[in-house]
Amino acid sequence: MNNLLQEDKGLIKIHRVCVEMNAIWRPTTCHDLGIDGQIEFLQKNSNISTGCIVAVQSKSGPSYFQNSTDDHVKYYAQKKHLSYWTKLNLPVVVILYNPDDGMTLFADAKSDLERLNNRSFVLFDKSKCFCGASRDELISLAYNRLKPSIVLKRLMEIKLQLDFGKFLTGIHFLLSFTNSSGEFLDVKACRFSSLLDLCTENDFFAFGVKEHEFIHRIILSIHRFSLVEDFILRFEEEWYENQIVPNISSPLTDFGVIVHSELWKNIEQYMHVEMFSHLGIKDHCELAKFISDHAQKQSDEYEDWLESASKY
Repeated sequence: MNNLLQEDKGLIKIHRVCVEMNAIWRPTTCHDLGIDGQIEFLQKNSNISTGCIVAVQSKSGPSYFQNSTDDHVKYYAQKKHLSYWTKLNLPVVVILYNPDDGMTLFADAKSDLERLNNRSFVLFDKSKCFCGASRDELISLAYNRLKPSIVLKRLMEIKLQLDFGKFLTGIHFLLSFTNSSGEFLDVKACRFSSLLDLCTENDFFAFGVKEHEFIHRIILSIHRFSLVEDFILRFEEEWYENQIVPNISSPLTDFGVIVHSELWKNIEQYMHVEMFSHLGIKDHCELAKFISDHAQKQSDEYEDWLESASKY
């Protein structure tokens, strides 16, 4: 009975943290094959699901912390559970809870096992406590188990070759079409025009078929990676029916905010200042801010023009 109650303490802890993360803890009610429940994340300050779900195996008790160093804890799982986790079509998080001191750790068990050839144990980093602040990292696991760095590298691979020997990537697009605080994606033709304007030393540039195709590829990738609240139907209606770049703004998802933050923290890895050498800005972060601010200025001026035109 003591063991059962000890496990209950771990499940109660998970439930409490889920409330802090604005997430639903959904325990497995019967036939547990190695998963004690699921965490489904809600959008911040709402009851709307993000669609992000992770599977959870909970282990509670001081005995699970016996194989411990100053930095890590080893948890030796049953082989049947290891096999089940690798087959499951969901991210799998193992949570260890010590009721004696309250230490609660989590590990991305599935990725860890696959990366190290399905070893017999899961390694817990003691710096990764399961708490309200774990929300962003757990959400990033739930989005197709893609890391923000992988998303950014894939956006870098989408390129637009320009006539004057330079090229733009999805990173430049993301900087121009999001505000620096990472709150929303603002799709406007004027934002792309501002990017082309900055990239060339000439006053004239073309905005033709290949430019439109580049925009479309980026938007589809942003949708596929779930970086923005779903707006693809509205976008494609205007794109195909009216054959124009739609004027649409949509909030970034939680994962989109994480990717945006990753970009700005490591901007030197994703953008070359040589592309804009004529601007005389050598610092990566300063250049990224200049690109973002310039696009925002063009967007604001366009909105002011629309407002003025509507009065006549």
